[in-house]
Amino acid sequence: MKPRETILLLDGNALLHRAWHAIPPLTTKDGLVVNAAYGFAMIVEKMIELQKPEYMAVAWDVEGGTFRDEIFKAYKAQREKKEQELYDQIPLIQNILNAFGIPSI
Repeated sequence: MKPRETILLLDGNALLHRAWHAIPPLTTKDGLVVNAAYGFAMIVEKMIELQKPEYMAVAWDVEGGTFRDEIFKAYKAQREKKEQELYDQIPLIQNILNAFGIPSI
């Protein structure tokens, strides 16, 4: 019997926020905040090491609202305002994923 192939699908937004809150502020010599990108890369590297997947992708939340917003108007209404330094790191994370050869969906 052929062994199963492993597919690893990661929640990009969840990992982004996990890394942002887990890693203290970290900046480059040019002042670019990179703590979430660094933490994200470390998490992905560890997942690859532990799971050894044949296939892997990172899924991201879609822009705009979802069906949840239509059903429940107050969905996420109490959430704090987005921290721009966090979201400014997404292009850097996309570059890291490209370097790993991991597609984003």
